[in-house]
Amino acid sequence: MIRMGIPNSFVRWTRAFLFNRQARVRINNHPGRYYSFKQGLPQGSVLSPLLFLVYINDLVTCPLQSTKMSLYADDVAL
Repeated sequence: MIRMGIPNSFVRWTRAFLFNRQARVRINNHPGRYYSFKQGLPQGSVLSPLLFLVYINDLVTCPLQSTKMSLYADDVAL
């Protein structure tokens, strides 16, 4: 993100948004234990599709000319 020219304040905010995420399930009013998420993006977040596009942004500069690539929304096919 920094190499793309995105301001450092937004990079720090994004890092805080993605790190230390936890969730748990509650069944019949009995909460389960917390699980930590170490990868992926939050489902349903408005920011997640944009962050995915930032993540795959440099895929189109693939050095192999024989590789055919298709990018669409949240999917990549080689």
